[in-house]
Amino acid sequence: MRVRASGRCAAGRAAASSLRGDGVAVEVPIRDRWTQQLAPVPGAARERWTQPGRIAAALLVCSAACSDQVFEPVRNGLAATARLSGTVTALHKADLLFVIDDSRSMAGEQEKLVAGFPVLRAALDALDPPVDWRVAVMTTSVDERFAPCIPGDPDAPARCAADFGASGFECVAGPAGEPWPGMCARSLPQLAGRLSAAPGTPAVLERARLSAADMDAAFARNARPPPSGSRQEQPLRALSVAFAGGGLDGFWRDDARLVAIVASDEDDCSDSARRVPAMVLAPDGTLEDECRRESESGGLRLDRLDAWERSFRSLRMPGGVRETALAAFVGLGDGTQEPGPCTDAACTARCDGPAQRAACAQECAGALRPGLCRDECASQCREFCGSRSPGRRLATAVRDLDGALSSICEPQYGTALARLAQVVGVPTRLDLLSSPVDPRALFFRVTRGGATVECLEGADYSLDTGSVPPAIVIAQGGACRLLPGDVWSVEYLAR
Repeated sequence: MRVRASGRCAAGRAAASSLRGDGVAVEVPIRDRWTQQLAPVPGAARERWTQPGRIAAALLVCSAACSDQVFEPVRNGLAATARLSGTVTALHKADLLFVIDDSRSMAGEQEKLVAGFPVLRAALDALDPPVDWRVAVMTTSVDERFAPCIPGDPDAPARCAADFGASGFECVAGPAGEPWPGMCARSLPQLAGRLSAAPGTPAVLERARLSAADMDAAFARNARPPPSGSRQEQPLRALSVAFAGGGLDGFWRDDARLVAIVASDEDDCSDSARRVPAMVLAPDGTLEDECRRESESGGLRLDRLDAWERSFRSLRMPGGVRETALAAFVGLGDGTQEPGPCTDAACTARCDGPAQRAACAQECAGALRPGLCRDECASQCREFCGSRSPGRRLATAVRDLDGALSSICEPQYGTALARLAQVVGVPTRLDLLSSPVDPRALFFRVTRGGATVECLEGADYSLDTGSVPPAIVIAQGGACRLLPGDVWSVEYLAR
């Protein structure tokens, strides 16, 4: 942890920053404006934490007496000091837009969205003050590109269709400097930036006009788009197309907060310049995931995240800027909030169960080698049970916009969906970046009408360290129950 302090508070902060996890003092050089660096701590010392009270006491001195503290996290030390803050806004309307991956691997995740929606609906209905909310669905499809092909070859479109399993391709010239001469390109204008609805079901589902049962049933129909969408998932670009092209006309309202919820087992591969193919067919017949490679290398050929975030924050409406929020279900490492591969264990177990074996047997009944076909069917089922790639870009966008992030591999989505009610209404819990090292070094404050309340654990809030992410649960009968206009802040030592 690096701490910058003014001279009048240097002594207290020096005490905090000069302790290792085992309570042993370490020498720290003092340079410009009392900047100090906590030395990296050996693994054994990180586990002991025999004197956390001394660190908490040192921080308490500074918190009470200093008005200019700035905390900067250092990843390789024992802990970093995390600081979160926000302002509670009063909203009476919310438009929830689900952006659902409609590729074939997402069938199981779509079912979890459907099963979890009643929990979200109940949480939204319980908001106080009440919120007038509506829901719509669109997909991550805009277009898709694969490589290679040979521009000018009259047989190229047919070869693209045979190689990549769809019709409607044309062979376009590849970008300069790439090893492939051309890319198989297919546009999906009927899906790009447009609301999706099942036959006979309205695209815009208004809670004020539908009963709970009808709302749940209508969402279930709309949240299962046909699995024939783009295999180059571009949720952020799809949203941009919808914003610019009128795709949300009749859905979003000028006086409502727009909450976009992305659900995808792939990372965002938004590529407005059409430079990156989703997959490259190698000479040995294997498919190489170019979108994943681009995401892992920083996404320099993809649409810039910072530009997209700025445009999302500054969506115009008559009279000002639209209130927006972003949430996502993406590939997060098992048991973590960091992008990584994950697996849905319950889904994997179903793939090895009798129902899936019967489905594979039926699918492979006419195969030339039915045994091999059944094995491949079961293998693909298990492959579809996890994230296809870590959600690096989507996780970055959600965090930059202070949104809610959840794993696509959660066994059920009800709990995560219910957290979206905190984005729409007045929060009753505040998600933390990670678990506090010591609850005594956590400071939760609420400023209201110029006065600041120091919130007390037990009376005003409790810590839920068993949830992912961990959270502060605010006592609704305590002094720190949040109200519109309140400014809250949380500071704590984070692992």
